[in-house]
Amino acid sequence: MRSIISPLNQDNDNTNPLDQFEEVLEASNYTFDRLGENRIHFKCHGNQSDYTVMLDRNADANIVKLGLVIAQTQSCDKSKLDHVIMQANESAWHGFFMVDGVGNTIFKALIQCDELSMEVSLFLIQDMIDQAMKEADRFYITLAITNDNGVASLFQNEDHDVDRLNLLFSDIKGNA
Repeated sequence: MRSIISPLNQDNDNTNPLDQFEEVLEASNYTFDRLGENRIHFKCHGNQSDYTVMLDRNADANIVKLGLVIAQTQSCDKSKLDHVIMQANESAWHGFFMVDGVGNTIFKALIQCDELSMEVSLFLIQDMIDQAMKEADRFYITLAITNDNGVASLFQNEDHDVDRLNLLFSDIKGNA
C-alpha cells in the first residue's frame, strides 16, 4: 500500500476521499469492492498474511473508519486470544484490536479528514493502512495464527505461558 498517491487526479474537486482512493486503487491494480458511496473493501498483502481492509466514511463527521481484518483467528482459544489482544492494545499507538461477532480479529482506527486537502486526507488514509498492517504483522504470531510458510502458532504448544508474551508487547526501551 506504500506510495500509491502519485497517480491521483488532482483536478477532481470531489469531497469524498473514498472516491479519490478508489481511483488510486484502480491505478494501482488492486481488486476492490465499492459498497455504496461511503464504503470500500479490498485486500492488502502484509509481511505475514493477506488482510482485508475496510474503509467506511462518515460524511457528517468527515471521518474515515479503518478496519483491518485478520480472519484466521476464528479457531483460536477465546481466553488466550482475549488476553493477547488486551496486551497488544496496551502498546498499540494508532488504533486497537478487537474481536467481532464471528471471531475475526480486527484492527480499528479513525482518520480525521476535516478541513484537510484531498491529497493530505489520502496520505493519512494510506499511512493508517500501512500502520494497521504493521500492527497486524507484529501481532500475527502472537494472535495464534500460522503464517503461509507453515510457522507453527505459539498457542499450539500447551506448555507455552501466554504471560511471557509481555516482552513482545512492551516498548523496546528499557528491555535491554
